[in-house]
Amino acid sequence: TNVARMSGLIDVESTPGKGTRFTITLPITLAIIQAVIIRTAQRVYALPLASVLEIVAVQLRDLCSVEGREMLQLRGQTMPVLRLDRVFHPEDASRSVATDGTVGYAAVVGLAQHRAVILLDDVLGQQDIVIKSLGKRLRGVRGIAGATELGNQQTILVIDTVQLLD
Repeated sequence: TNVARMSGLIDVESTPGKGTRFTITLPITLAIIQAVIIRTAQRVYALPLASVLEIVAVQLRDLCSVEGREMLQLRGQTMPVLRLDRVFHPEDASRSVATDGTVGYAAVVGLAQHRAVILLDDVLGQQDIVIKSLGKRLRGVRGIAGATELGNQQTILVIDTVQLLD
């Protein structure tokens, strides 16, 4: 619970006859973090690298529906799908669904034992960012940790994966 509260991850690897390895990953507590800069539905976001387990290429055929919820099957594990356009801009979501068989990429994110995938159109790079507060009026926006300014004078939102997974 404490690791999850701090946006950390616990990975368990067991090898029969050899033992079990627990890896605890905790984010840096400073406002400067490493992030993956992503694009989805023509919008750019920063995704904290500490919560990204891997980024894989996916196609539309890799997606399925389980009890009405969109899921991705990846190496024998089924994980729920998060589409940021549907979370933050539901009015635009119907226009962003790919019909040509491609989706792009999926960022597998994790919080303690919870895993999910965020569908991406493109991965623009990785860089250190400074997270800035959104101020009192926008502080309560679920799924957003703050904002950052990229080197090209572009301001983008920083995703709060803890809140998205909750």
